[in-house]
Amino acid sequence: MTGSVRSRVSRVLEPHGLEWGLAPLASLPVEGREDRVRSWTADGLHGTMDWLAKSIESRIRPQVQWPWARSFLVVELPYDLPAAVAPGSRPEVAGYARGRDYHYRLDGRLKAIASDLEAEFPGLRTFQFCDDQHLPEVELAVAAGLGWRGRNTLLVTRKGSAFHLGGLLLSLEDVDVPPPHPDHCGSCTACLDACPTGAFLEPGRIDASRCLSHWSIEDRHTTENVAARSARSEVFGCDICQQVCPWNRRILTENVLPGGWPGTWEEWTDICRPGGGFQSLFTKTPLRRAGRHKMLRNLLRALWNTDPARAATLTRRALGTETYPSLVEWMRSRLEPGPSPDLTLTRNDNPGIPGKEPPCKPTSV
Repeated sequence: MTGSVRSRVSRVLEPHGLEWGLAPLASLPVEGREDRVRSWTADGLHGTMDWLAKSIESRIRPQVQWPWARSFLVVELPYDLPAAVAPGSRPEVAGYARGRDYHYRLDGRLKAIASDLEAEFPGLRTFQFCDDQHLPEVELAVAAGLGWRGRNTLLVTRKGSAFHLGGLLLSLEDVDVPPPHPDHCGSCTACLDACPTGAFLEPGRIDASRCLSHWSIEDRHTTENVAARSARSEVFGCDICQQVCPWNRRILTENVLPGGWPGTWEEWTDICRPGGGFQSLFTKTPLRRAGRHKMLRNLLRALWNTDPARAATLTRRALGTETYPSLVEWMRSRLEPGPSPDLTLTRNDNPGIPGKEPPCKPTSV
């Protein structure tokens, strides 16, 4: 078939109905980015996610692990970004995690795309990724011209930032370099200012150990830190820095949980008790990553920040059936009489960024 490589790929991708970007792997910038990545892990800002430090070489230079790769394709799979609810009014699950796990959703799409590309380019070698390999997905998407890296470290486009990223490494040669996407954050700092834990040390630099998403998902010990003291509704993930982004203003959806999911603090607590049905309900959702006992601790810890009396009642109820030793110990410690110094900070104890001006508008919303 005649035509440029990009035009041929475009014909293959059109029926799949996804936003996509294509670029040569050599166009992925190393200078400047390498120092930023190395210093981020050296400073321990990756929290408990040790694999990020162990895979640093391939994240900087994917060719280290995939020497045959010459180009890459990145696609976006949108999800609903719910509008914010009143803090503490009910347990909140991040929008991306409401429903079937995005790894499952993207897996079939990427396999179909790979198959179609291999038919178009005989002998093509591909490798699939979706937030499950040692690759810098956001940086790849930026290099492919899909958007820009926001101050909250996420990929942002003029259509917002509520999408999953996945793609394919390709052995495809002669791929041209796409034009870079302009950065439209302007002087806006809404995402930085809204973070209740001050996780953004500066624009584009996050301390994961302070992030509510890290605390509620990746931190297996559910550490007593600024994130624990700041959680109000956030029991799995956090959408705050996306909900306040002006580029997401037009895509916010009504905040409705999937059918059959618990809604109140009591319903969530009951389903997270042994035999309560957590595994059967959430087995194919992202919530399985946290697991039943961590979700229960997230729930109770967040509720202690807004309604200690209600939290104590639910903790006693859950303690009667709980079998996980460390969780039992934690529950008992919460119910012991005496002051709770870890409850003294408020949600607005955001250390902020010294010298920051009030948030301004992004460019050309």
